[in-house]
Amino acid sequence: GLNPAWSAAIATLQRDAIVPLLGERSELTEADWRSVCGRLAAYRDWSAGEPHPAVGKLGAVRVRALLDPAVQAGLQGLFAKDREVQPEFAALGDLERLVRYHRDLFCLLNNFVALSDLYDPAYPAIFQSGTLYLDGRASQLCVEVGDMARHG
Repeated sequence: GLNPAWSAAIATLQRDAIVPLLGERSELTEADWRSVCGRLAAYRDWSAGEPHPAVGKLGAVRVRALLDPAVQAGLQGLFAKDREVQPEFAALGDLERLVRYHRDLFCLLNNFVALSDLYDPAYPAIFQSGTLYLDGRASQLCVEVGDMARHG
């Protein structure tokens, strides 16, 4: 039997290629298939010469307009401007990293070097993962342990 996932594609092949070229068939021999492929070779060669699908979607009028030398010169000018600012654009990653350091480094140092956030009850430290309640008392120094066997 035929895989149901292919049934629509096979029905289209049957309707658009097999019936017009070979007549109604319930099955194809290898010779039939080679005959269909040979008769469609000219179409395959012609469609290979077609413009890229993205260009084809623009339409003939738009493609002709884009091929105008004045438009080409304008586009080349825009490409040149893009290339001129490429180093600045590449530096945006470095700038973002610097801004993040400026924003987060002080907090990181207060949590892992000076430990001031650990000793300030108003600001829990980054590494504190919650509150442990034991015998009616709360302990704020709860650190996650990734491997209990290794820790114990």
